[in-house]
Amino acid sequence: MLLEPQNQSEIELHPGDFDRYIPDLNLNGVDVKEASLAYLEECRANVKKLQDAYYHSLHVTGALSRMTDKLIIGLFKVIEKEVLRKTTHQGDYATLVATGGYGRGEMNVYSDIDLLFLYPKNKGAYIEMLTEKLLYILWDLKLDVGYATRTIGDCKKLFLEDVTIMTSMLDRRYLAGDNERYEDFNQEILNLVKSGSVRKKMVESKVRERKDRVSKNGASVFVLEPNVKECAGGLRDLQTCQWLSKLLGLDGSFASLSEREYLTIDQTNVLGEARSFLLRIRNELHFLTKRKTDQLTFDRQENVARHMGFENDDDIPLVERFMQAYYKYAYQVSAITDTLIRRIEHRDNMVTSLVRRVTSRKIDDDFRIVDAHIAAKNTAVFDENPKALMTLFYHVQTLGMSIHPETKEVVRLKSAKLDNAFRTNPDNIEAFRKLLNSYKNLGLTFFEMHDVQFLDEWMPEFKKLRCRVQHDIYHIYTIDTHSIFAVNELSKLVAGDYAGKFDFFLEILKEVQQPELLTLGLFLHDIGKGEGGNHSVKGAEIAKKITDRINYSDEEKKAIDFLITSHLLMPHLSQRRDIEDPDLIINFARSMGTLDNLNMLFLLTWGDIRAVGPEAWTDWKGTLLEKLYRKTREVLLKGDFSPESSRLHVSQGKERLREALLVHYPVLKVDYFLDQMPPRYFVIHTPDEAIKHFLLFNDELKDEVTVKQIPIKEEGVNEILIDSLNSPKVFYLVTGVMLAYSINILRADIFPTRDGHLLIILKITDEKGGMIHNDTLFKEVKLSLGEVISGRVKVESLLEKRNIPDYLKKKQVQKAKTKVVVDNDVSAYSTVIDIYAHDRLGLLYDISRTLYDQGCYVEVSKISTKVEQATDVFYVKDIFGHKITSKAKITGIQKALMAVIEPEIPAS
Repeated sequence: MLLEPQNQSEIELHPGDFDRYIPDLNLNGVDVKEASLAYLEECRANVKKLQDAYYHSLHVTGALSRMTDKLIIGLFKVIEKEVLRKTTHQGDYATLVATGGYGRGEMNVYSDIDLLFLYPKNKGAYIEMLTEKLLYILWDLKLDVGYATRTIGDCKKLFLEDVTIMTSMLDRRYLAGDNERYEDFNQEILNLVKSGSVRKKMVESKVRERKDRVSKNGASVFVLEPNVKECAGGLRDLQTCQWLSKLLGLDGSFASLSEREYLTIDQTNVLGEARSFLLRIRNELHFLTKRKTDQLTFDRQENVARHMGFENDDDIPLVERFMQAYYKYAYQVSAITDTLIRRIEHRDNMVTSLVRRVTSRKIDDDFRIVDAHIAAKNTAVFDENPKALMTLFYHVQTLGMSIHPETKEVVRLKSAKLDNAFRTNPDNIEAFRKLLNSYKNLGLTFFEMHDVQFLDEWMPEFKKLRCRVQHDIYHIYTIDTHSIFAVNELSKLVAGDYAGKFDFFLEILKEVQQPELLTLGLFLHDIGKGEGGNHSVKGAEIAKKITDRINYSDEEKKAIDFLITSHLLMPHLSQRRDIEDPDLIINFARSMGTLDNLNMLFLLTWGDIRAVGPEAWTDWKGTLLEKLYRKTREVLLKGDFSPESSRLHVSQGKERLREALLVHYPVLKVDYFLDQMPPRYFVIHTPDEAIKHFLLFNDELKDEVTVKQIPIKEEGVNEILIDSLNSPKVFYLVTGVMLAYSINILRADIFPTRDGHLLIILKITDEKGGMIHNDTLFKEVKLSLGEVISGRVKVESLLEKRNIPDYLKKKQVQKAKTKVVVDNDVSAYSTVIDIYAHDRLGLLYDISRTLYDQGCYVEVSKISTKVEQATDVFYVKDIFGHKITSKAKITGIQKALMAVIEPEIPAS
C-alpha cells in the first residue's frame, strides 16, 4: 500500500473460511420476517468483526454477498413453494439473477441489491406473485432492493439501448430457479459482446458516461469532500476498468488487462490495492451512518481514518495522513483509467467519436507536435540525450502545449530514476532557472512537471507534499496543488486573463527585478507544512537545501528566505490590523528593507490567496491588501522611518482635508468640523471621504441619530455612516441592528468627537458577501438604528421580531478552535483583542455586547470569516480613553468573551 495504517496488511480470508462467518438460516416453520431480521443482524455483526480485524476488503464484501445470497435464495425457495401451491403452475420456472455490484460479489454493508427475474414469454400469475412476495419481504427487511422482470429477449434489446442496464448485466450471477434459462441468458450476453459493432458502441457509451460522471462530481480527484464511489479515481473508475475488460472480451479482472498489455502489471497492482482501500472506506461509511453513504464528508473523515487504523504522529494528524492516502490512490486510479481508455482508443479504434485525425509537426531532433501535444520522437530519446527532460519542459513553456500521454508514461518512468548527479548538473540547473525566469505558461509547465512526478524527484523535499491535505474547510486543494495554482496565477496575470481586473498587480509584476525569486518563493511558501512549529520558519530551512543545490547566490537565497518566512504577514496586517496606523506602516516598511521585497511579497500574497479556492479572494480583501501596499510603498520611496513622521502625517492630513473642504464650504463650518475629530481621523480619510462625513455632520435635517448609506462598487461593499450621541454601548447596539437585518459587518471605525458625538463608519455586505442593492431595506435599517440607539426600541425586541433566514444558520462543518488574545504591543494607543472562534449567527453582536459590559470602548473593529472560522479584531480603550493594562482586567475580559462565545469551554 502507498500509506499503510499502523503498518498493517490486510488478512487473507480463504474461501473455505467463509462458511464459519455465515450464520445459520432456518425459514421453515418459523416467522420468516423475524428469522430473516435476526439473520441480517448477525450477518452485519460478523461483517463488522471481519472489518475491524482488518480482513481483506474483497473478502469482507464477498462474505457479505454470500450471506445475502443465503437469505435471498432461502426466501426464494420458501416463497416459490408457496406460490406453486396457490397457482398450480405447470410451465417454465423463473430464474433469479444477481446484477450490478451484488452480481459482482462486491457488496458493502448497506449496498443496493439488484435483482433480475427472468421469465418465459408469458408472465402469468406464478411470476407476478413470486416477484411480488419476494420483493415485499425484502423491502420489509429495510433492504435497498432494485429489480427488473424481463424475458431474455427484453434483456438483449435493453442491453443495446440503455448503458445503465447494459452495465448491470455485465455483472451477472446465477442465484436460483431455472439454471438452463440462466445459461441461455448468459450466452446471449456473451454473443452480444463478441460483436465488434456492439462492442464499439458499448465502449463509447461507457467512456462518455465516465466523462459525464466525473464532470458532475467536481471534475477533479482533489475534491474536499469526495464521493468514494462517483468521483474521479473512485470505485466507479475501478468498475469502469472491469467493465471495459469485459467489453473487450476478457474476464473483467485487472490481471486480464495486463495480460493483454492494455496496462502494466504495476498499474493493475495499484488498481487492486486501491479497490481494497476504497471498499474498506465505503464499509466504514456505512457502519458509521448505518445507511448507504458514499460521501466522505468533512465531519466523517476523522472517524473513518481512526477506524481504518491511521494514527497521529508528531508532524501529521491522522485525518491528514488518511486523506493523503485517499488522494494518492484516487489520483493513480484516475490516471490509469485514462490510460486504459486511451490505449483502447488508439489500439483498437473502439471509440470513434473520440478519435481525431493525427497531425504531426517536427520541433527539433527529439520532439514533435502530435495532435496538439508534445511527443518524444521515440522512447530512447531520454536515454540518448540526458538534457531531453529539461528540453521537453522548455517546449511545454514556449509552445503552451501539454505533453503527449504516451510520452508522459515514459517521462514518469525516467523521473523515478532521477539522481543527485542529474539534480546538480549545471546544464539542468541553468535550464530550470531559465524556466523560472519567465511567467509565460509557467503554471502549465509546473502542472506538467507535477503530473509526470518530475517535481517530486527534482525537488525531493517537495515530494512529501504530494496529495497532502490541510484538514480545514477553507483550503479546498491539496498543498502541492495549491502551490502550483499559486504560480499559475502569475502566468494568468501575464497572459491577460485578468485584464481590467488586476491591472495594478500586473503593473507591479513588471517591476520585479528577478522573476525566478518570486516564482520559487511562491512555489515553496508552504513547503514547511507538516514539519511541526511555525511552517514559515521550517519552510525557509527546507528551501535553503533547495537553493543551495540550485546554486543560488547568498543574496538570492536571502530574498527567497524572506518571502517564505514573511508570506503570512501581509494578509495578517491587511485583514486583521489597523493599516491606517502610521506607526504600523512605518514598522512594516522597515521590515521590508527594499521596494523589490515589498513588490514580491505583495504579489506572493495575491497569488497565495487566489490559489486557496474560488471563495477565498474578495474585492474587499484586495482593497485592504492594495491599501497596505500603497502606504508602505510611499514610506519606502520617501525613506522616512522616524516616529516624528507619524505626527507630521496627522498635521499634513488635517491640512489636506481642510483645503479640499474649503473649496465648497464656509471656513467656520469646516474648521469646526475638523476641530471635533480625533487625530486618527486625519491619517485615514481622503478628501472625498471627508466631504461625505462633513455633509452628514452638517445635515440640516439631522436627527439625534443620522444615517446614510453609500455603495462603494470598487470595493464590492456598502458603507453606512452613522452620527449619534456618544455612548460606549452604541457599537453593540449597531451590531444588533445589523444582525436583525442579516447584514454582515466587515469593518467598523468609530470616531468620538469633542462635542459628544460619535461618527461610526461601517463597511458591510449582505449575508453572502455581496453588495446590497435594496433601498427599501436601508430605509428600514435607518429607522431601526435611530429607534435602537435613541432607546425607543430595545435591540433584543428587534431581534425577536426579525425572522432570520434558515440559510444563515450555518451547518457546522468544522469546529473552529476558540481563542481570545489580548495584545498591548500592536498599537501605541489601543489594546488589541484578537478573537478566533467558530462562526455563528449573532457572534459579533454577542462579542460587542460583552466588550461593553466589560467597560471596553471599541475604536476599530475588523471582521474576517474563513468559511467556518471567524477571526475578529477589536481595538479598544477603557472608559477614560486609555489602554487596558491591568492583568486582572485583561483576564476578566478574556473569561467573559470565552463564556459568551462557547459557554462550555473553560477560559484559560
